[in-house]
Amino acid sequence: ERRRGRMKAIAGLLAVLLLVGGVGLVSFRMFTGGSAQTETVAIPQVEGMPAAEAQELLESAGFSVDRVDEPHPDIPRNHAIGTEPAFGSGLPNGSSITLRVSSGREITDVPDVRDLPAEEARELLEEAGLHVDPELREEPSATIARGHVIEQSPAAGSQVSKGTRVQLIVSSGPEIRTVPDVTGQNLDSARATLESAGFEVQVREVDSVEPAGRVLEVPQAGQNLAVGTSIEVVVSRGNQMRVPDVAGRQAGEAERAIRDAGFEGDFRRVPVTTMDPTRVGTVRGTSPRQGEVADKGGTVTLEVYELGVGEGDGGDGGIDIPEIRIPGIN
Repeated sequence: ERRRGRMKAIAGLLAVLLLVGGVGLVSFRMFTGGSAQTETVAIPQVEGMPAAEAQELLESAGFSVDRVDEPHPDIPRNHAIGTEPAFGSGLPNGSSITLRVSSGREITDVPDVRDLPAEEARELLEEAGLHVDPELREEPSATIARGHVIEQSPAAGSQVSKGTRVQLIVSSGPEIRTVPDVTGQNLDSARATLESAGFEVQVREVDSVEPAGRVLEVPQAGQNLAVGTSIEVVVSRGNQMRVPDVAGRQAGEAERAIRDAGFEGDFRRVPVTTMDPTRVGTVRGTSPRQGEVADKGGTVTLEVYELGVGEGDGGDGGIDIPEIRIPGIN
């Protein structure tokens, strides 16, 4: 009787277990669509898509999405780089995956390569992650050596994305131009002409009867020289004048005539004798002589006639002896 009771108890327990198991199986099938295995979903392709669209697509496929931003040299900012695990991988529905999103290119500082040889500049820029335009522009330069960098774009110190293209302007050496002839011009005009042609001006002043500041000579005129070359310009000091012819004039009138010719210095009168009263007070000659050059601030000597007999008459004065004619002799 006792044995029969134990058997009934065991049978009742088994019945309860079977009932509970059946209810659980029915419930599981109801929530899993009748399948006992978890569904596997393939990760869709999202590379290059805007980040928001990529995340929406992944979530609609049944994944939990974690976003990570990172630099990328080619994919635009806020666009999908890809996923981890990669596109096409199969994962259980509801699995977590990582969406990698581009934050744009990595930022770098543009190094200063001005005045460096072009090849050295290229290496330095490429080390910074930048690309150099293969077509180098050349421009003449009087200050930067041939083959060295004159200018760069973007400018030195700029912050740009890695992979940015840099344009270099390289010196072709100094430009060659013909030196203009500015002889006869005043110094200001001559200087402006030469400097506008790219040359520097070196002035050398000399004594001259020409007006002050007038260009007398440009020794390098007509030559083909590098821009920036120093050109010598010979310029008049304007400190000399030519003595006019004042012979026969009254001394005061002669001095005024010499002043009018530009003389600013002192006069010295030296008497010379004559027996001709009409010559008294007039000028026989000057020192420097007529037509000769004198310093404007120097001294001009006037030889002025005075009445008398002596060495100073120059043969012009003295007593006139009448000619005596003797018959048979003359």
